[in-house]
Amino acid sequence: MPNDTQPEVSPQSTESKKPREHYPLLTSIRFFAAFGIVIHHFGGSIANLAGARGAPLVGAFGAGVKFFFVLSGFILTYSYYEKYHKTDWHRSSSQLKAYYRSRFFRVYPIYLFALTVSIPQIIRNAPTYGAKLSAFDWSVFGISKITLTQAWLPVLGNNPPMLNAAWSLSCEAFFYLLFPFFFAALDRSKLVTLWIVLVGASLFPFTVDPLYAANPEGIGGLFNDWFPPFRTGEFVLGMTAAFLAKRLGGFHPNWNRWLAWLAVPAMWVAFGYELIPVRRLDDALDLLIVATVLVSWLKPGPVLTKAFGTPFWTTLGAASYALYLLHGPVFGYLTKGKTPLTETLIRTNLGAFIVYSLLAIGVSILAYRFVEEPMNQRFRAAKPKAS
Repeated sequence: MPNDTQPEVSPQSTESKKPREHYPLLTSIRFFAAFGIVIHHFGGSIANLAGARGAPLVGAFGAGVKFFFVLSGFILTYSYYEKYHKTDWHRSSSQLKAYYRSRFFRVYPIYLFALTVSIPQIIRNAPTYGAKLSAFDWSVFGISKITLTQAWLPVLGNNPPMLNAAWSLSCEAFFYLLFPFFFAALDRSKLVTLWIVLVGASLFPFTVDPLYAANPEGIGGLFNDWFPPFRTGEFVLGMTAAFLAKRLGGFHPNWNRWLAWLAVPAMWVAFGYELIPVRRLDDALDLLIVATVLVSWLKPGPVLTKAFGTPFWTTLGAASYALYLLHGPVFGYLTKGKTPLTETLIRTNLGAFIVYSLLAIGVSILAYRFVEEPMNQRFRAAKPKAS
């Protein structure tokens, strides 16, 4: 997912060129969420080692996208709060243009790179899908990938396998589009309203379940795990948690010190096990625990900061977006190329999975250094046009 935890200066800003505050631990934790998704997709050997008792904890790694959606809303709001609190920036065309441009440079260059390196794989797989898809289907497929609108297609799961993990980027693009207006609404809200929104956002999936149940093959088919409006509640919950953290100052330092240690394992357990028998209430609990993790890791104390705030972890965290996008293509090239690493071997052998993981991480760091970060620097170095 796009890295929103790095300092950024808007070229259109009339304020000081002082960078926004950096949150190293929220950068580092991104790596663990992204690598958890790698384990979820290809780490069958870890699931085998864990056995039946540990299977839920391994399965919890699949919830990384949920974590990223909450984190995205949280860190964007927390970062933009000082600059845009009590302003009408959502009504300023120049400020909106600067904001959307910054989001584009955060998301699209590395996505386009990942999409480009995936083209040979889709060409290789084309014969398999040729009889299933018409020319129109292929056109829609290609346009949706280029424009980041693939998550709006209810048949996403039937599309040819080409960077399918990027469905979440389609959701993020939708969130970013609405963020200025959500920000303005929440910024004007009273404290009690923010608490109501926090709980309501965690329960948001309840509102769409009846639509799916009533007509799963028709309009209800849109309301799957990929559909952007369905996932908006997670993003809004992150935003609301950030507003509450800003207004209330976060948790009391004595509480925060303990929460920073306990919230992450609590989140892992909550993701893996059904702690509440009603599915959507259990999902709501997961999201509220994620919010607790994010608030507590803003100021986690010296021990955790020394452990996970180092350049090693922050570099991995900064490259997590590239890892999320490129772990699939790397897997495809390794298993279909002239290497001893087969698909079955990586999925079932721990040593093969470790080798694959190290290669995927290395590729993601290189992509971050030479594709993603240079484009971000180009944006930051751009000079505003005279008004």
